[in-house]
Amino acid sequence: MNKNELLNVLKEFRDSKDNVILIDGKWGSGKTYLLNEFIKDFKTCPVYYVSLLGKRNIDDINTSLYMEVHKDQIIQNVVPVAVSPFNDEPSLDYILKLNSKSKYLVILDDLERYGSTHYDEFLSYVCALVLKGSKVIVVSNLSYLGAGEKYNFEMYKEKIFDHVYKADLFSTSLLERKLGKYFEAFDESLISLFNDNIRIVDKTAEFLEIIDNSLSSLFPKDNELKSLIFYSLIFLTTFYNEIPLSYPKLQLKGKEEERKYIFSKCENEEDAWEIFKDYEFSLNIVSNYKKDNPLDLVIGIYFLYIYGKADYLVSYYQK
Repeated sequence: MNKNELLNVLKEFRDSKDNVILIDGKWGSGKTYLLNEFIKDFKTCPVYYVSLLGKRNIDDINTSLYMEVHKDQIIQNVVPVAVSPFNDEPSLDYILKLNSKSKYLVILDDLERYGSTHYDEFLSYVCALVLKGSKVIVVSNLSYLGAGEKYNFEMYKEKIFDHVYKADLFSTSLLERKLGKYFEAFDESLISLFNDNIRIVDKTAEFLEIIDNSLSSLFPKDNELKSLIFYSLIFLTTFYNEIPLSYPKLQLKGKEEERKYIFSKCENEEDAWEIFKDYEFSLNIVSNYKKDNPLDLVIGIYFLYIYGKADYLVSYYQK
């Protein structure tokens, strides 16, 4: 489901027959960005957003939701799960009070990062929110649930969700808008390195702007630019762990003399090992833009991104 289709679902959700829906999509695919865009423009009823990252139980969720609802007030104490986030005067029997005429949208993001697999408790809490007049949107990357978590989740999925929507927000038009003047340099091979991750697209666009400003008239064109993009993307995706890191399983390894060369250019071992890891990952990615000896390019990209030092990359393109 693309961006416009999903936005329409969100806008129509309040008046639909569904009470609880799930939006499933990859990390970095733009789900949270889309939700923030929706929240900003949606004026029909109050929308409350809570990330489940770091939450260990229902009390944690309820406390965060209570603080979101009452964010203009001073919250002195932890809020127990039995207290309704929507009551000005908390009552322990709020679950039985079905006379709420208000409508709310509650967004519970990052389900896969929730620190509990007790989905029966989660189901009870979501049902309690619905009984108080809320409609609930749960957002997750189900592919990152562990085997045991996924089994437990599947047992309750049908009971929790009226509808499950698959978010497919990555598109050519989005790339063109975010990458701007650099978009023309990207072909299918380079685009595939994003792995549908919009966060990496944003980081790449920002980094290319930094490189452009740093290199000035030396900024490369055509295949040289594609090589620069290729190694920049390898660095960004490994540095932010946005590709599955199975480092010991890499088929191609760097040579000992290459490792020594990288270490000779770094002041500390941590930087050297990070650069060497990025280089070895590049060896294992099929691409037309790998260079015969890219060590200086890889080192220059790292120094510019981590330390803001452009001199090494400038000297590379002045050769």
